[in-house]
This record gives sequence, structure tokens and C-alpha cells, in this order.
Amino acid sequence: MSVKFIITEGTRADCKEVINLLKNIDAKLVFADRAYDTNEILSYIARRNIKSVIPLKRNRLEQRDHDCTLYRFRRILENAFLAFKRWLCIATRYAKIFNTFIVFIYVRCISMYL
Repeated sequence: MSVKFIITEGTRADCKEVINLLKNIDAKLVFADRAYDTNEILSYIARRNIKSVIPLKRNRLEQRDHDCTLYRFRRILENAFLAFKRWLCIATRYAKIFNTFIVFIYVRCISMYL
């Protein structure tokens, strides 16, 4: 299991960093919600021969298939984010120094792993 994250300013959209996160990671599946259903992300995933488990945006004109059964496993990832949010120092970003914030994330990852 690998953990990789990028910290950005709070106003930056998460989907802008997906391609940077996927670089140098050997993945077989990418789970994401509708916000990540962009042509740029889908084409990058397809070029790397990774299966995307991303539902379609409601306003998408080009239809494609996605595995609804497999998408249900995304809740495991959502539960991991909920575990992060239970630590108030991460959820509210009490640590104003970048390195301190990173340490909080690593400690939380280790505690979740154990």
C-alpha cells in the first residue's frame, strides 16, 4: 500500500492535481467521484492502461461505461478520509507551518495503518 499526497491552497480544485498524483504510481484502478470525470483525466488514465472507476457527470454528452459494482468499494477510501477528519488538527489545519502539518498527516497514516 502506498500513500501519496499533495498539499495545495484551499481554493484549488482537487481534480487539477490528479495527474501529478498518478505519476510514478503503479496503479490498476482509479476510484473517483463525478468531479474527476474530465476528458484530460480519463485520457491520461487510459494512456497508462489503468481502469477508471469514475461515474459520469450528469451533463456529459459522451456516454461511456463504468463499473457500478466496483464503484461501491470507493467507500473504503471515503472512510479513510473520514478518519483524517476526525483529527481536528488536520481537518481545521491548526498547524500553520507546512512541515508540522505534514508530520500530522504522516502520524495519522501510521496510526491508521497499525
